[in-house]
Amino acid sequence: MNLGADTIISNLTSTAILGILNTSIVVSFATLIFAGPCPEYFASGVAFFLLAGSIGSILIALFSSYEGTIGCIQDVPSAISGLMAVSLAGMLAGSSQGTIFANIFAVILISTLVTGIAFVLLGYFKLGNLVRFIPYPVMGGFLAGTGWILFKAGLDVSTGVSFNLPQVLTFFSQVNAWQLACGVAFAVWFFILSRYFSSNMLMAASVLISIVIFFIVAGLLNISTAQLEQQGWLLGPLPKGSLWRSLTVPDFGSIKLTLLGSQIGSILTIVLLSAISFLLGASALELVANRDLDMNKDLQKTGITNMIASVFGAPASYLIISDTALATQMGARTRFAGIFMGLFMAVIFLLGGQILSYVPKFVAGGMILFIGLS
Repeated sequence: MNLGADTIISNLTSTAILGILNTSIVVSFATLIFAGPCPEYFASGVAFFLLAGSIGSILIALFSSYEGTIGCIQDVPSAISGLMAVSLAGMLAGSSQGTIFANIFAVILISTLVTGIAFVLLGYFKLGNLVRFIPYPVMGGFLAGTGWILFKAGLDVSTGVSFNLPQVLTFFSQVNAWQLACGVAFAVWFFILSRYFSSNMLMAASVLISIVIFFIVAGLLNISTAQLEQQGWLLGPLPKGSLWRSLTVPDFGSIKLTLLGSQIGSILTIVLLSAISFLLGASALELVANRDLDMNKDLQKTGITNMIASVFGAPASYLIISDTALATQMGARTRFAGIFMGLFMAVIFLLGGQILSYVPKFVAGGMILFIGLS
């Protein structure tokens, strides 16, 4: 393996770009799932997601048949996990936030574990080409439904108000118009970047620039960070130090098995859509890598990765074709790109409470809106 200066620079550059983007996305997914139903455990949810994302990225990089594969927690299982979280919170209305957190954690753990087992079985029985027989209208319908879930969730995260079509007028009467406008503007800007520039570097820079501009404007208006927190502009509550200190082991004794059983349909949907998404991405990756890949082996390795990472209660991880293409184009064709990205998340997990507490909600919500639009 060539580890010359150019290779090291390519890996570190792609790691910085993808690390910023994927850390932002993972935090956005945690916000989607935990900020509404159990805000007291939001920091713990973020910590678990970063830990699972870090481990998933490293293991996918180590064992995929294409050396430059980049993988992390994905949007499809995260979107449906958000629906399950809202459903369970509604069923547990009146219960403590600890009970709600434990049940959400458990159902996501189960969904990721079952997804991992399904991936292993698909690979073992050499069913990696199954995706070629699924009609395009069926796949399109599933993906469009997922996009709508993410779009709705992005509005929820940006504004802190639940968006429902039957009560759309109520939604607009309750939201802070500036928070809504910022979230939508951020999503539209990202959409434009993705369609006309196809530059992850610009997108990563846009995340940082948006945060800087936000605080410059707040400073000009003499609005303090404490006031921004009180007005619901910033993520939180988050600890000012290491996120690992926020890890809270769920009270498994408070888990309601009957309620978890009510989510079987959603769990099976996660498994099906994750398998479709993975196989579609793997097919596209063969074009990026310019060679045939062992899809069945990759299914098994990714399945084992998710079985391991499931203990952290985060949605399933698998390859991200856009990130892998970027790393490949930048010359980062080694396993170190994915490993370094996982380590980047680990650093944020260890040190990032203070950093993430300055992320505006419209950035997290806008990111989810953008993924839904895409």
